[in-house]
Amino acid sequence: MTISRHVLTAFCGALCLATALPAAALNAERLAEAAAEQLTGRALAAYGDADVSVRLVTLPTAQLARRCDTFKLTPSGSAVHGRVPLRVDCTGPAWSFYVSAEVTLAVPQVVAKTLLPRGVRLTRQHVALQTLPLPRQPVFTRLEDVLGKLAKRPIAAGTALRSQQLATPWDVERGQDVQLTANVGKANISTRGKALQNGRVGEQIRVENAASRKVVRAWVWSTGRVATRPPPL
Repeated sequence: MTISRHVLTAFCGALCLATALPAAALNAERLAEAAAEQLTGRALAAYGDADVSVRLVTLPTAQLARRCDTFKLTPSGSAVHGRVPLRVDCTGPAWSFYVSAEVTLAVPQVVAKTLLPRGVRLTRQHVALQTLPLPRQPVFTRLEDVLGKLAKRPIAAGTALRSQQLATPWDVERGQDVQLTANVGKANISTRGKALQNGRVGEQIRVENAASRKVVRAWVWSTGRVATRPPPL
């Protein structure tokens, strides 16, 4: 049995911990409804705007013939999607068994609008949000998380973006003209220089002083700016 629903706001209360039902005959429909309600609550607590589908995939039919006045479902582990084991604790009399549910989530994910060539710096013209099934590996769910990043390799249109496909751009690139600030006593002397290495803010790189041709080590302060002392934390 599969129960699907789309909810725009997350909810999670006591149902996220356990579900106790009044006296009734134990049957597959009651188990499926209880599992769907409980696992949907867990999923929406983690992903507020999601399409959730819950399906019981293992159900010992022999257990359905046993008496179970009330039962409580307790998920095993912290997974909110994929295969989720559930412990079923019956009372009157007390006994227990396990079932498994398959939880499928579809959430808004960042996808490529068009073919993204290698090295392109991402803007809002390149990406959009699209509701897709949630894979096991992490995904981007906000456009802001990818804007400004570089594509490491060509990415096909419609592809959901992954962190391994993107790179954070350098704040200073090798061969770039930079402003080099040298600290001499209490004085700061600025001149032009050329970066001999790539670097990001807080990293130390080699820089050639444009006037003296002397190579010094300097810290990257911001885009196009380096100094012979590290930036403040």
